[in-house]
Amino acid sequence: MNRIHYFISVALIATLSVDVFGQGMCLSDRFLAKRKPSSSAVTESSAGTMSTCTQYTVRVYVHRLRHSAGYGYGSFIDQTLLDRLNASYNQYGIFFTLSGSRDWNNNFFSDPNTPSFALAGIFDDPGANQQSNAINIYVLPSNSQIQGGFVPDNNKKVMVLGGTRAVTHCSGGTTNYEIAQHRIVSHEMGHCFGLVHTFQYDGDDGLSDTPIDHVRRNECVNPSNCQFVPNCATCNVASNPTTTMNNFMSYTVPTCMSFFSPMQLDVMKNAMNNNMSSVVTVTQLSPPNMQLMTYDNNKPVSTVTFVSAGYHTIYTNLNPSSLTQNVQWSANAAISPFGSKLVNASFNIYSGQSINFSITATNACGSANRNPTFVAQSGYYMYPNPAVGKSFSLKFDYSGYHEALPTRVAIYDLRTNDLEMTIDVVAAKEAGLIDGNTLEIDVEKLKRGLKVVRIYYGKEYRSVRVERLLLR
Repeated sequence: MNRIHYFISVALIATLSVDVFGQGMCLSDRFLAKRKPSSSAVTESSAGTMSTCTQYTVRVYVHRLRHSAGYGYGSFIDQTLLDRLNASYNQYGIFFTLSGSRDWNNNFFSDPNTPSFALAGIFDDPGANQQSNAINIYVLPSNSQIQGGFVPDNNKKVMVLGGTRAVTHCSGGTTNYEIAQHRIVSHEMGHCFGLVHTFQYDGDDGLSDTPIDHVRRNECVNPSNCQFVPNCATCNVASNPTTTMNNFMSYTVPTCMSFFSPMQLDVMKNAMNNNMSSVVTVTQLSPPNMQLMTYDNNKPVSTVTFVSAGYHTIYTNLNPSSLTQNVQWSANAAISPFGSKLVNASFNIYSGQSINFSITATNACGSANRNPTFVAQSGYYMYPNPAVGKSFSLKFDYSGYHEALPTRVAIYDLRTNDLEMTIDVVAAKEAGLIDGNTLEIDVEKLKRGLKVVRIYYGKEYRSVRVERLLLR
C-alpha cells in the first residue's frame, strides 16, 4: 500500500512541479501555476474599494492525521487553528468557524519517515473525506517531514500543515517552529483565497502595494524586529526593497506575520465573492448598534443612569464574532472589562459618585461610540443631632442630579407615630434651597422630643432609610 501511495504521489508531483522542498515554511509555490495573478481580480483604480460593510464567515473542517504509534494532534488543535485564523483575519471582516473535525487514522501520511513530496497524494486518497462546504485543513503530526504547509493550485479548498521547522536565523540563534501551532495556517489560507507569495514572480506578485521582495528563506529575517538581514551567506540576498518583513504572504518568520495589503485583501474578497460561495457566508453589516446596551438584570442604559451604590455590570449585547477587535472601554473610575472581545464590563460605584464612560465597538463596517454616565444615589449626613434650635441639616454626598437625591423626607413623632412634616427634596433643589450639597430643614414649629426621620429614594419610594432625631 505504501508503495502505491509513493508512486501516485511521485506522479502528482511530476504534474504539478518537480521541486517540493523549500527553504520556507510554505511549499505552495511548488504547486502554484507559474503565472502571475489575473489583473481582472483587482486593479490599481479598484484597490481597497471592496465593501468594508461586508462580513465573510468561512467554514473550515479539520482532519487530524494520526498514527497507530501515537503520532498526531488531539482535538485541541481545532481551536488553535481557529484562534490563529481569527486573530489574523478578524481585523479585515473575515471570520472563521469550525464546521466539523475528525481523526483520520492513516499510518502512511502520518508516518515521520514518509517523504514530504509523497504527501501531495493526501487529497486523492480514498480516506480524504473532503467536505464540499468547508475549506479542508489536513493536519499532520509535529514530527512529519513536511515541515510546512501547502495549498495545491488545482484545489483551493484544501491545505496541508504539519511538522516542525528549525530555522537558524542570520541574526543569530535557532528557533523551532511547530507549524500547526503558528500563523502558517493564515499564510496558507491566503493561498486558498487566491494570493501568491510576495516574492513569487521574480519578486513581483502583481500587486503594486506590496513592494518588490526577493527573500525566499525564513533565515533572512531577524525574529526580534522582523527586519531583513542583508548579506547573509545562507540567504544570498544582498539587499531587498522590502526591509520590514510583516506581510502574511512573505517568507518571514511566523511571529512577524501581521498584515495583508489593501490589494491583497481585495483579491481575497473577490475570490470569496465569486468562486468560494460553497464555503463562505457573506453578510452585509451596519456599524455596531450601541443602543442595545443594558445593565444588571436587563435594565436599559440611559444617557444618565441612576443606580444604588455598589457593584454593577454593563452589557453591550453585541455579538463578539461580528467585531473586528476588542470593545474599547474608558472611564473616570476603575472598571473591569470581560467576556469575548471585552463586550461587558463591571464597576463599583460609591455613594454620590458619578462615572462617565466612553465605549467604542468596531466591526468591518466601522466604529460606533456611546458615552453613558452612571450616578449612584447620594448618601447623606444628618446634623446636628440632637438638634438644638430652629433647624437641622442634611448634607448630601452629591447633588448634581436630582435623581441621585432622596425624593422626600418625612418626620414622625416617635411616641404617637404622627406625621409632622414632609419635605419635597426635588422641589427644594429646583428652588435652589440645596446650597453646597446641604439642605437646611426648619423644625422650629415641631414639638420637642424624639423623632423618626424617613428618607425616601425613587419615584415609588422604593428605598427608605430611617434615622432618629432628638429635638431640644
